[in-house]
Amino acid sequence: VKCQIRKNPVVQDVILEFRGRSWTVKFFNKPNYSGGKFSAGWPMFATDNCLSTGDVCVFELIKKTPVVFKVLIFRLTG
Repeated sequence: VKCQIRKNPVVQDVILEFRGRSWTVKFFNKPNYSGGKFSAGWPMFATDNCLSTGDVCVFELIKKTPVVFKVLIFRLTG
């Protein structure tokens, strides 16, 4: 029987940069999990950049301390 130990998620502020502006967003990441999710601050980023269903965001890590991501947005055209 395999035993898994559940660890609390790591929460940190990260900075998202897009078109010369920046937003501070909370990032939740579980240890030993390849991924995470944005929380507080994400709705403002999404609204300010008119994100729509189907748009794709690419996050490029450009600095580790503090964590800064350059964001590229690819819009759904249709």
